[in-house]
Order: sequence, then C-alpha cells, then structure tokens
Amino acid sequence: GGSYSAGAGVLLLPDAAGWKHARTRRLADRLAVFCSCLVLVPDLHRGAAGWEGPAAGTAFDAWQSGLPPARLASDARECAVHMRADLRVERMGLVGLGLGGRYALAEISRDAALLASAAVAICPPAVGMDGPLAPKVPLLCVFGGGGTAAARVAREQLEAAGG
Repeated sequence: GGSYSAGAGVLLLPDAAGWKHARTRRLADRLAVFCSCLVLVPDLHRGAAGWEGPAAGTAFDAWQSGLPPARLASDARECAVHMRADLRVERMGLVGLGLGGRYALAEISRDAALLASAAVAICPPAVGMDGPLAPKVPLLCVFGGGGTAAARVAREQLEAAGG
C-alpha cells in the first residue's frame, strides 16, 4: 500500500462490468497514485456478476432490473458515510463510470450530494435518469465517441436546471 493525503478520498462508482473489472481497478489505482488519495470502489452488484456485453437490449435490461436505483443510492450513501466516519475522509470526490456515472449524476442532484466536493461522470448513458440533473457540486461530464445523445440530454437537463 502507498500513502495518501490525509483526509482526501474518491468514491468510484463502477460501470456495469463491476468493481472487479480490470479497467475499473486500473482507474482506481491511477486515481489513488496521481491524486494521492484513498479510493473506494464498492460492489454495487452485491456479489452478482457484472455485465460484459453491450449496454443495451432486453438481456441487459433484465440484468439491470436486479439493480434497483434506490438500493444503489443507499449503498453509495453508506460508502460515503464509511469514508467520512471510519476512514476520516474530509474532502471527497465522486467519480462514476458508465452506469456508475448515471448514479453519480443522480446522487449529486440530491440535496446531500453524498457530501462530495466535486464529481466526474465518465460516459454516462443518456437514458435512465430518475429526475432532473441539477448538480449541487462542481461537475465534469466526459462523453465517449458514441456519447452524442447522452451529451445532448445532459446539456438540456443542465440548461433546464439553470446550470
């Protein structure tokens, strides 16, 4: 283990592939090293296998139905409380990948915003937001090559919220 700046942390919400996926682990390691912070990647699937195929279609929808948004939000909040109370993180960033990006956008639009100082959503999908996008903290959205529709939806929601 390396050292990290006292009080700094990142809650990294993984995409459909889950917390064990090599790219997710690699990003967590890089964030920890380059930001000198503690990075927590929760198992939002609660032990269930991650999704490896395309994030569309009836099979994906069926898989995703086992991940109720209220439960995911509760798990993310519990992780944030754990980081602050038990790990003594004072400054926390929120990073979400893919589906985790959608959950991050939803969380920072709530009043408590997981008490994050800032948020990054990487390749969040355009569909599935439950409510308006109204971030309570500084936000950076990064959209991939196929993210034109998602970027348009996010921009429209931000403009509607006065952002």
